[in-house]
Amino acid sequence: ERSRVADMMVFCLDHSEAADEIVDCIAESLGILQTPVPVKVARLYLVSDVLYNCSSCPVPNSSYYRKGFEAKLPDLASHLHDTLKAITGRMRAEQFKRQIMSCLRSWEEWALYAPQFLIQLQNNFLGVTSSLPIVEDPSTPRAIP
Repeated sequence: ERSRVADMMVFCLDHSEAADEIVDCIAESLGILQTPVPVKVARLYLVSDVLYNCSSCPVPNSSYYRKGFEAKLPDLASHLHDTLKAITGRMRAEQFKRQIMSCLRSWEEWALYAPQFLIQLQNNFLGVTSSLPIVEDPSTPRAIP
């Protein structure tokens, strides 16, 4: 499995001019509830590898992956929550939960996204809803009406 994930990561970086389409394809495949859990985990690891490598390598257009996945990840985290709820065995569910949380922690360590965004992803995955408003980062530029 690891070598297949590595091969796909190389494919993604080699074809970064098609980042939007590749992100859509990966996101769609992660959103299918019937996809076997190990396949979903492998695909999330692919996302993680692509994000890590596109932030550290000088491949043209690779930065589009970060932006593309950022738009998809909140919904993907919710889909992964649905997958977690659908797992029947407690031990299998805990293993899946550990794998996803480990991936999110890695993204935090790598500083791929803002901490508030990663908290949102974690909450979506865990099915936690908050009545607190999301505080916007004041350094984020806003469109002027």
